Amino acid sequence: MPMVSHNQQQFHLSHEEEEKLNHFQAITTFPDDDLPSVIKLLERDGWGLELALSHYFDGNWKELIRPVEAPPIPDRPPTPTPVGSPALPQNSMFRGPFIASDSNLVPALRSVRPLPMDYKERYRSIGLNKKNVGIWQLDQQESPFIIVLMFLPKLLWRLGFSIGSLIWGIITFGFRSHVEESPKVFNLPASPKEQPLPLSETLPQVISDENAVNRLSKLVCKDMTFNDALKQCEDEFKYLLLIFVGDTNPAEGDVTDVNSQRLLNRILTNETVLHFLEEHQDEIIIYARHVAELEPWLVAKELKVKYTPECLLVGNVLNSSGTLNGVTKLSVLSKLRVSSPKKFYHSLKMVYERFNAELIVSRTEKDELRLAREIKQLQDSAYEESLKKDQLKKEQRELAQEEEKARRDRELEVANNKKLQSTLNQLSWLKACHDRLTTEEESVAKGEKRATLQFRTSNGARLVLKFPGETTLHDLYIKIGCHLYLNYYRNDLQGWSEQILTKLQRLSEDEEFLCFKGDQTGYHPDQVPQLVEQELFNLGDGSLQLKSPKMDFELISPFPRKKIEQNAQILLKDIPELWPNGSLLVEDIVDDDADTDVEEEED
Repeated sequence: MPMVSHNQQQFHLSHEEEEKLNHFQAITTFPDDDLPSVIKLLERDGWGLELALSHYFDGNWKELIRPVEAPPIPDRPPTPTPVGSPALPQNSMFRGPFIASDSNLVPALRSVRPLPMDYKERYRSIGLNKKNVGIWQLDQQESPFIIVLMFLPKLLWRLGFSIGSLIWGIITFGFRSHVEESPKVFNLPASPKEQPLPLSETLPQVISDENAVNRLSKLVCKDMTFNDALKQCEDEFKYLLLIFVGDTNPAEGDVTDVNSQRLLNRILTNETVLHFLEEHQDEIIIYARHVAELEPWLVAKELKVKYTPECLLVGNVLNSSGTLNGVTKLSVLSKLRVSSPKKFYHSLKMVYERFNAELIVSRTEKDELRLAREIKQLQDSAYEESLKKDQLKKEQRELAQEEEKARRDRELEVANNKKLQSTLNQLSWLKACHDRLTTEEESVAKGEKRATLQFRTSNGARLVLKFPGETTLHDLYIKIGCHLYLNYYRNDLQGWSEQILTKLQRLSEDEEFLCFKGDQTGYHPDQVPQLVEQELFNLGDGSLQLKSPKMDFELISPFPRKKIEQNAQILLKDIPELWPNGSLLVEDIVDDDADTDVEEEED
């Protein structure tokens, strides 16, 4: 049903009324503030569009919808009570089916309660001992006299009823052949069966239409207990349709409940009934069971069901039973008629439409309360989150300051360590250059057989050197590295000595170099080892030692292309590409750490 809202007012209209309201607005283009008054005008004129338009364009239409105050009703004098007659008590026992509360009629309905959580254990302790002590009572030791008084009236009643039935049967024996037998009534079984077949398994045997069986099976909640269905009905303000079916597939010797078969085969599978249940399956929970099962049998006993089949519609509505003004609780709304599909459909539809507006309002109010609660929780969460964020920002600022200080300390430490490693490497190359000078002089003095090697650097410089055959590949790398370090590509020992002193002077002027500070002129090349040892001691107080110089290049044999490894175990004369003559390319090695530093600086 469409609902029109204006400010805080809500109007429930039918589809036809909504269409007429839209036509009225299209013709008159009335302002939005006049919407409640226009609806009242249409209601006054019985939703006649032409009559309402004529009143609207007369100009005084608002006077027509102004409520007329009724004259005050005089107080009724109290009804005199006859002398000696007792006054009626004003309690719920003497109330009718409805009570008046704020000008609204609140029905007094039968309440529905869930089964106890331990109903199986309770029935086991009661039912198996065959003591008729009530459904929810525990075993009690009672005297035989009380038991006789409990069962004697019932026994006498049954005995009298049986004798009367026998006499009546004898009297009417001759008339039975001409009178059609009345429909048989099936009572609720005295006790549940131990292992009854579920209704879902007996439906295909009772209903011949397979499509109807599938449609009905989808509507019935097979895996939901009564308490779960009742809880969902209460929380979500839905209808709960309780269907109690008798024995439709009895064992040998038992009587078939034809009324229950008729309910399943003719009423519940009727197209109109199925269409209504499928259309409102989100609002109606169907709990259909055999009363031979323990749980539905206990539910039927609790609801005082006497015969099968029985259909009850339950809802969480306003109920005046046991209260003065009425409270919302689970109640039996109505017992549905099961004599024919038409009567079942009309009774179900009538009860559905009667309480549907109340359930919709209850669902809406619950959703509004839930929404308001969620909004409040979100606001509280947002406030707490804001406090946490402020605290987190403060902690992050302090942490960022500490991290920044730690980062600067690390960078300073890394820079100092880098300077130290660079200085140690420079000292190693200075010492290697001096050792190269000494080794070359000794080799020339011995007159050993040598290999002639031609080197070409990446910047185009060309160098031709001679090496003894006993020179290792590692020594070959060291000698070429010394030429690259001094940037001197001639095999002149005197010039080599001068280049060492020149390099020493340049290092003293380099701020990144930690040694040889001050004027370094006037030294002789033979003094270089002592200077290196002295500076090494000053750097680490005697704890530092020189390592092999770091190679930032590699030697490549061009034809075929082959990398010459700096192996200290392999001699030059064992390499056919280099002995007795050879050609090598000097290629720089790209330092990954240096590239990473450059990228970080660019970022």
